[in-house]
Amino acid sequence: GDGRPPYLMTYSRQLASAGDFLPRE
Repeated sequence: GDGRPPYLMTYSRQLASAGDFLPRE
């Protein structure tokens, strides 16, 4: 119950998984 809407959590989760495909140095 951190008060965040579920869709925000899904959105940030997609951003995080998308970042895994980005090349990092």
